[in-house]
Amino acid sequence: ITLDKVIYFNLSGLRNWSYLVQFIKKLRTEKIDLLIYLGYLVRFRAVLRDTIFYRGAGCRSAVGFTWARHQFFRSGQRQYRNFDNEVVRLMKQLQPLGINQDDITWDIPRPLRPIELEGEGTGPMIAIHPTAKFPVNRWPRDRFIRVMDRLRDAFNPVLVVIGGPEAAAAGGELAQSGGDRVINLCGQTDFIELADLLRRCDLLISPDSGPIHVAAAVGTPVVGLYSARDYPGFWYPYGSHHSIIRKDPDCQVCFLTKCSDMRCMDEIMVEEVVEACSAVLEKGARRDDEL
Repeated sequence: ITLDKVIYFNLSGLRNWSYLVQFIKKLRTEKIDLLIYLGYLVRFRAVLRDTIFYRGAGCRSAVGFTWARHQFFRSGQRQYRNFDNEVVRLMKQLQPLGINQDDITWDIPRPLRPIELEGEGTGPMIAIHPTAKFPVNRWPRDRFIRVMDRLRDAFNPVLVVIGGPEAAAAGGELAQSGGDRVINLCGQTDFIELADLLRRCDLLISPDSGPIHVAAAVGTPVVGLYSARDYPGFWYPYGSHHSIIRKDPDCQVCFLTKCSDMRCMDEIMVEEVVEACSAVLEKGARRDDEL
């Protein structure tokens, strides 16, 4: 498949009636035969809005307009409905085109100059991503530090703290508390370098965030620390070799981005995270011995 054209637009400009009309006219000149819609929709009005928009833009047919999850009857959905992982959901969107769900590969290129890490190869290498976009998804830093201490005593790993520039403060705190076997790379990797780094790791520990899915794409096991803001399963990493820790208080499926209570994340204990990490590392060690 080749990409012939990219059409850019100003998202905030779509709120301006004049800009919106001009953009629709521009799309109509493309004479689009098929729209593949991969967005996820929560609110019914968003489904209706986008359907009308693309119809007005002249799209003759479309696949992918499904109401992936919604906010009505949340407790009933939580109890009786199983939600697909996002990768599975997206692949199902393509089934009307004859694209099989099993045809899932991520051919992420390797960097020309991989990042060199001191101590690599002297023990297991564990990546830690200590933050998340939404505050409601964040786990306390002091608990990350305690997990690092426990894993260092048990496995003597190389601990690599990852994240974007926004994670610099958290990364610095973890690195300062972790000793000479902790490497802080927050804000120092691009996407290709991050993927290569995670490919070389034995494990990633992270709350719900982008690096979880990069790790899954390169085959690295994840111990994911998930809040209960959304339906379970929807944003879990793709694959069956991951360990997900999630608590479900009465306020679950709130769709909040900020929370004054943070009960669902506070109920995730250091001990259970260490146990999950240990199980992954010990399984990997047994596999290496068999090889």
